[in-house]
Formats: sequence, structure tokens, C-alpha cells
Amino acid sequence: MKEKVKRITIEVTDRELSYLFGAIRLGVWLEDWCAGLSQTAINTYDTHSYKWCMPVLRILDDMKKESGITEEWKEYGECDYAIEHIGKFVGEECKKNCKDWDL
Repeated sequence: MKEKVKRITIEVTDRELSYLFGAIRLGVWLEDWCAGLSQTAINTYDTHSYKWCMPVLRILDDMKKESGITEEWKEYGECDYAIEHIGKFVGEECKKNCKDWDL
């Protein structure tokens, strides 16, 4: 079944649009981390997260092209140290989950 296409129009400032782009990026990262933790915790893997992330990232790219705005403002998520630390933590937990299942 083909989905119905919707066209939406909103008025936002350049800064607000960069906030939205940052929120989208943070949401994709969170989805990726949650999928990794959940899947390694139960020792099962699927492509559901990937199937969600790819359309969201395509929409983000389309919005950037149409608006000419490329900045992704993330407030605290802008902190490379924090994002890297969270990503490292998730990676370590995923490895630990996999090792536990191997035992």
C-alpha cells in the first residue's frame, strides 16, 4: 500500500530550523544507541532501527537542501566530549552484552 504524501508548511527562523536539525540528529544517535543496547542485551538483531533511521536522515537532508541551512544546533549535544563519552559507554556495554551471551 502506497503511503499518502503530505506537504507541510511552517514558518521558523534560521536558528529554529538549526535547532530542529540538531534534534533530528540527536534522535538518530539515540535510536542507534538504544537499538545497539537492546539488541545486544537480548542477543537478537534486526534492521528495524536502520529502516527508521534512513528515512529520517533522508528527510533531514531534503530539509537542508530546500532551506539552505546546514547547521545542526544541539546545545549540550554539541559537546563532542559528551557525545563521544556516551557513544563509548554504549559501545562498551554492547561488547559486554555480547561477551555475556558468549559465556
